[in-house]
Amino acid sequence: MTKSDFYDVLDAFNDCMLLTFTENGTPHARPMALAQRDGSTVWFVADRASAKVDEITTDRTAVVTVQGDRRWAAATGTAAVVDDPGKLHELWSTPMRVWFPDGPEDSDLVAIRVDLEDGEYWDVSGGKLARFGFGAAKSMVTGQQIDNDKEGDTGRVPL
Repeated sequence: MTKSDFYDVLDAFNDCMLLTFTENGTPHARPMALAQRDGSTVWFVADRASAKVDEITTDRTAVVTVQGDRRWAAATGTAAVVDDPGKLHELWSTPMRVWFPDGPEDSDLVAIRVDLEDGEYWDVSGGKLARFGFGAAKSMVTGQQIDNDKEGDTGRVPL
């Protein structure tokens, strides 16, 4: 269980859920396109007037999660709003035009940076799926609970 294992899971996804916290502490999650990952930092593009920007200004705590059929990861971190046209151009990709038709030059756009601090993942993809299937079948026959730590790659890692 290493950072590399965590990032292997995270990097398998283009989209995630970004969770921030409202002014009264209520969690607020929404789907977001992952624009870029640099080491333990993930980047997003957002409208300056969005709730997520307001929430990050009030409370910089953020959670990033991804989930698929056989892979899952979540990480906590510290978010910041970055008003940098150069960074927006670096992060920009054509599919973003669906949400931001004026492109990276739109003055209403900002980047969101989340510095990931602690991550957790579970991965039973590829050959690990067979190991998990065997462990699940064994559990059904013996009546003993499956041991996720042995039947898939799972772990919590500082990032």
